[in-house]
Amino acid sequence: MGCDFGPGFLNRKALNTGAGGLQYTFNRSGRLRPYVNALVGDAKITGASSTNAFSQQLGAGVDLGLTKRFAVRAGLQYLHADGPLGIQTVSPITGVTFRF
Repeated sequence: MGCDFGPGFLNRKALNTGAGGLQYTFNRSGRLRPYVNALVGDAKITGASSTNAFSQQLGAGVDLGLTKRFAVRAGLQYLHADGPLGIQTVSPITGVTFRF
């Protein structure tokens, strides 16, 4: 299970996403854990006016384990938003992850 809540900017407008979906992690026992994910959700562009659209995201990257519960994440995420937004973009992602 995976999720994403991300702020960003596109052509000087705020781009916010919220998505959930499936994630597959390779090598669950090692310190380096490559992963792939497929997420669906909402994308919203806010500028002079706001527009929402259905979005799909595909991603891949690696988690570097710091402790049993925490890891640092780096990867790439492809975002496609349908409808009036018509967005297609690839973005680097970084962050800290919590493992259950």
